Amino acid sequence: ERFWSGIKPGDVVYDVGAGVGSYVLPALARGAAHVYAWSPDPRTPGFILPSLDANGWRGRCTIIRAGLYSRNGWYREGWHPRFYDGGRIPPEAFPVTTMDAITEHLQPNRLDWIKLDVEAAEVHVLEGGRATLERFRPRVLVENHIQYEPDIKDRVGDVVRPLGYREVGTLQFYSDGVSHTLWEATA
Repeated sequence: ERFWSGIKPGDVVYDVGAGVGSYVLPALARGAAHVYAWSPDPRTPGFILPSLDANGWRGRCTIIRAGLYSRNGWYREGWHPRFYDGGRIPPEAFPVTTMDAITEHLQPNRLDWIKLDVEAAEVHVLEGGRATLERFRPRVLVENHIQYEPDIKDRVGDVVRPLGYREVGTLQFYSDGVSHTLWEATA
């Protein structure tokens, strides 16, 4: 909430790993012009759409039933995540593309925020979004799942620092080791 409170009216947001909408809905309530919400979970629209309809926000949110990664293919998340680009694809895997490819497709005029909660695939998503980060310079809020990858915050930093980002702060929210780090472009 502390970091997300920086959303201003008119902002455009990418919520990568939207889940039940716990970032989508506050962003819209704060006046975001549009939120693009990625989630491969088929239940996500059922979680988010009733609240969008109740508040008259459906036209300000696009739910995308896919995931983002560093390249096109299929991905299985969890304790043993794995990327697939051919061969036998397990039924629990979902399609992924890059942030740069989808940004090229969507053609947003601006992008102010990116929220990443993708169960230890954050580095891969950012690697597939370098051009998007360089073009728009959005704030990036990362949910760090250190139970999957203990050095996730450092690895995210290795991707974004060379692009001119600095860490604004990290908040530890949960006893299970999940924290949130906000990254901001310096220029």
